[in-house]
Amino acid sequence: MATYRRRNGRWNALVRVNDKQISKTFDTKTEAKFWALGIERGLKVNTEKARPTPGDGDTVGRLLRTYMRQVTPTKCQARDKEALINRLLNEQFTEVSLRALTMDDLTSFRDKRLFEDGISSATVDRDFRIVGNVYPLI
Repeated sequence: MATYRRRNGRWNALVRVNDKQISKTFDTKTEAKFWALGIERGLKVNTEKARPTPGDGDTVGRLLRTYMRQVTPTKCQARDKEALINRLLNEQFTEVSLRALTMDDLTSFRDKRLFEDGISSATVDRDFRIVGNVYPLI
């Protein structure tokens, strides 16, 4: 959605779509509106293309392997991240299809890590952050 402000005799247009925001200044409000409509349309189209639906064969494990192969080498402490991902790949929820993945799968993983493995909640949080970083690869 666009917001228009008058500043120093000129018009500033600010466009926000999801987590993206772009602004530009114009001489007239008409120019600002025209520009903002074009930007909104472009951002909406790009956002829809950026989030395709997962296929039937996609699993969390497949995404973790892709992340480990493509993204992890570019990170500092890549070996540590790789070890964390390899440990996550041994978990049961990584073999579930993304379409079939439920909150119960993630809750049982969390409970297993906290109560059976006896680790801290900060470690579980780190595990979930890694899984969350993988999501844009869908």
